[in-house]
Amino acid sequence: MTVWQDDFDESVIDSNKWSFQETNGAQYGIMGWGNNERQWYTNRSDNVRVENGNLIIEPKDWGEVFVKGDQRVIKEQFPECYNTCKQRCDPNNTNPDWLGDCIYQCSNGDFGCRFTSTRMRTYKKFSVMPEKNKEVRVAARIKLPRGNGLWPALWMLPETGATDDCSGCGSYGGWPSSGEIDILEAANDMNKVITTIHYGGPGSDWRNASNPVKIVEPSAADDWHVYAFEWTTTSMKWFMDDELLGTQYSKGVSDGGWYSTASNAGPHSPFDTDFHIMLNVALGGGFAQSLTDVPLSTEEIAKTLNDLPKEQIKMKVDYIRVQTKIIGEDGFQT
Repeated sequence: MTVWQDDFDESVIDSNKWSFQETNGAQYGIMGWGNNERQWYTNRSDNVRVENGNLIIEPKDWGEVFVKGDQRVIKEQFPECYNTCKQRCDPNNTNPDWLGDCIYQCSNGDFGCRFTSTRMRTYKKFSVMPEKNKEVRVAARIKLPRGNGLWPALWMLPETGATDDCSGCGSYGGWPSSGEIDILEAANDMNKVITTIHYGGPGSDWRNASNPVKIVEPSAADDWHVYAFEWTTTSMKWFMDDELLGTQYSKGVSDGGWYSTASNAGPHSPFDTDFHIMLNVALGGGFAQSLTDVPLSTEEIAKTLNDLPKEQIKMKVDYIRVQTKIIGEDGFQT
């Protein structure tokens, strides 16, 4: 049974289904979203829109906006970015002579707003979890972008216990105690499809479990693919075009399975609460850098966004569908 879907058939993004996380993560105290990412997230149509029945996420380089020393342009185009950088440069509000240069360096730097993209989610609009006798399936038909520094993802974060002032928090505490589910991650040339869960607890208790990497030659971005995730209270399975990529189990059924160190956790925690869906294209960051020998500098990312064909750097999503079924039944019915 289909319990939620978006086929992106309307001319605009459905605000009853999606909301946006904007800026660089400063509002959560994690500049660069905790991964040294280099983009500033927006909900602008330059970065996210619906075209021809597909959701489009398109990263953009606003290099021409950043005229050195001209605070006015940045303030007008990106007021939140300007205010964030002004606070960093001039916390006592003394307006020194060098403020313009500082704001330029900040906004054009690693966690500034020269590069923009989109991070969208179903937070407070839709979330899902398996039940004792029911299995959940999340599936999306996606055409990945391709270029050095591009990091697209389809993933899930906890809804139960989540708060507006913490990214990744849930019933069992801050990330990763309450869990993260990565249905799809890829980067750069997109020839490695990676699926992972994060769990455990903060510091040395942080754990992740990755399935075998799916190698797609020359690139998963060369065609559309269906990425799917099937989830019960005790197990998870990941698929690409119906090919099983890997399986994970809870500690309640496997000694090496997932768990949470929180005092209120049960045998199948943290993945025994509701999770919402996330979609984004990040730029740079530790994950993308780990998959290439090319330094993902400002210049390298600018080259990707400005020199490659625009169609190549767009993440396109045909649909996302969430289904449930009674465990033991054949297949997921639409």
